[in-house]
Amino acid sequence: MDLEPDIQLLKKGDQDEWDKAYKWLWPTAKAVSRNVLASKLPDQIEDNAIEAIEAVIEKVKECNRISEIKAILARIAHNKGVDALKKHYSLKRGAGNVGSLSDEENLGEIPDTTLEDLDSKYAKEHSNELIYKVLDNLNEKERKCVISFYLHQKSHKFISDEFNIPIGSIGVTITRGLKKMSDLIKKL
Repeated sequence: MDLEPDIQLLKKGDQDEWDKAYKWLWPTAKAVSRNVLASKLPDQIEDNAIEAIEAVIEKVKECNRISEIKAILARIAHNKGVDALKKHYSLKRGAGNVGSLSDEENLGEIPDTTLEDLDSKYAKEHSNELIYKVLDNLNEKERKCVISFYLHQKSHKFISDEFNIPIGSIGVTITRGLKKMSDLIKKL
């Protein structure tokens, strides 16, 4: 396993240390991006990961420990992935296309409820049941980490302190738990 980069050298802008940091951060950025984008935008996974690493560069000066960088990177990669999905769905639904509703013939084409709305309503009604079912298949450590991070939006530092888990293993534990959940959902 590669050694962690030195936070002080990163703050000074040391190029060799940043190369080391990129190699150290890449697996986290790609894994989080894959978790968010794999089902709908798999071709944007690597771009999302790269953008997240670029964004974390600005945050290094605020960090006191190197472990904080991975937690920030994971949050940035996740948020950028969600933004990409939102943009994708807004474009898919015709965002930016403004049409006139004054024409009588166009009024008949506007449905009260779309098929996507019905799918969404059904998904919302059954998603809680599915989430609890897949969470039950995680071990206790994975369940605590996934719920704390995604449901309660706690930081890796908080989770580490709360459950006495090394901070360096929080991201891996969350990723492993999400992978198990994803695999189980695909089987259902």
